[in-house]
Parts: sequence; structure tokens; C-alpha cells
Amino acid sequence: MSLSSDHSVFVTGSVDRTIKVWDLRDPKTCKQTFWGHTSDVNSVYMHPTNMAIASGSEDKTARLWDMRSDQQVCEYKPPTANSGFTCCGMSKSGRYIICGSDDNTIHVWDSLKGTHAGSLQGHENRITSLAVAESGIAFATSSWDMSVRVWAL
Repeated sequence: MSLSSDHSVFVTGSVDRTIKVWDLRDPKTCKQTFWGHTSDVNSVYMHPTNMAIASGSEDKTARLWDMRSDQQVCEYKPPTANSGFTCCGMSKSGRYIICGSDDNTIHVWDSLKGTHAGSLQGHENRITSLAVAESGIAFATSSWDMSVRVWAL
């Protein structure tokens, strides 16, 4: 789940392969639904502008969704698709999408170019969580290896 910066909506990912946008004033009514992932959506992250959503899925893809056009903007795949994505985030500018995976690796994509910008390694087990610092200069990951690591953006 991810909350918009203006606290007006929140976004959820689900095992039914959908991403849904909910209005906080009426949380029983779904405002928007996005389809496209072919497996569980494990993580969603609201773009800093509140106009797009990043997602990470068991289907070994990350995706960017435009809320204004109600469609997928881009699909991101790692160079070697070894496992699904467990968590995702975005840089403060929204330029980079970051996903942690079951194969202990963090993948980074340039959201504008649609290209894989690199991989980060250091965890010895599945990455379970990712949080981007409010300042936007770093992010932290946690893992089943019982460690938390901080990475510069």
C-alpha cells in the first residue's frame, strides 16, 4: 500500500494481479483499477507527483502506470529475470524505480528512458522491504538475512 503525498488517495496491489486507487474520503469505493501484471502485485509506490504508480510483481516485472491516462506507461525487466519483486520505491524526483527481489538483489531502472540502470548486491537472503528517505538521498532495505542496509541514490 502507498499513500499519496497530499493524503487524498492510497494505492494497493493484490494477489488478483490488480492495482487499485482508493479515495480516503470514501475508502469503500475504488476510483481506478490497473490490469497488466500476470502474477501477484507485491508492492506499489505512489509517484512523488501523485500522478503515477510504480509496481513490483511476482511476474518478474516492475511497471509504471499513469493515473491520468489510466494505462501502463512502461514495463521494466531486469537483465536476468531470476525471481519476483518483493518491494518497490521511487527516487524523490520519480526518475528511478527501485525494486528488491527474492534473489537478494536490488534493481534500479531509469523511468524516463525505460532502461535498467544497475543492480545492487549485498544482502545474503530475500529482500523483504524497501523505504526511500523523505530527503530522497538514500533508501533502506531489510532482508531475511536479518540485516538492514542503507544505499545512496
